Amino acid sequence: MHGQIAKKYIHAGLRSRRLDEHTRVVRPCPVASNQYEMRATKKPRRTLELELGEQLNILLTAAHALANQAAACFDDGLQPAAFHIARWLHAHGAATSSTIAAHVAMDRSATSRLLGQLQKLGFVARASDDKDRRGAIFSLTREGRARLNLAPEQRGLAFYKRTGPWSDDELRRFTAMIRRFNTVE
Repeated sequence: MHGQIAKKYIHAGLRSRRLDEHTRVVRPCPVASNQYEMRATKKPRRTLELELGEQLNILLTAAHALANQAAACFDDGLQPAAFHIARWLHAHGAATSSTIAAHVAMDRSATSRLLGQLQKLGFVARASDDKDRRGAIFSLTREGRARLNLAPEQRGLAFYKRTGPWSDDELRRFTAMIRRFNTVE
């Protein structure tokens, strides 16, 4: 009986009707004093993937905005890309400009220009490369690390506002799903 009510289910105070293999209706209308039907629709996979894409876009946009705020805390006169370079140096240590450029997905000229700005402000130090005297190795200075340590506090507060009300189990499940999503096979 495609498209028609084929079966009725009464389970745990909920009444639902099986309409077809794609839809289960559970409507929010009183059945008895404390029993309700709710509507739950099984959507096609493509629709679910599009909804996931929308949510990821929202997440990435929010993360980008938070990164820009953190960059302004680091130094409001620098481009956020310079903050990104400083964060990379903090996480990975000293490196050549070409290595940094490759890992932060920037062209080498932009990376060199931003490293120069960070160096002039005293956030990055430049030293000769022992392996190649023509090259240079860049690393964060003490001042650069101190400034970087201020920026995550802002991001942490915004993050906590979103996850603070969650139970430990919800946070564990969300973390596991994100980890699974981020795993490249």
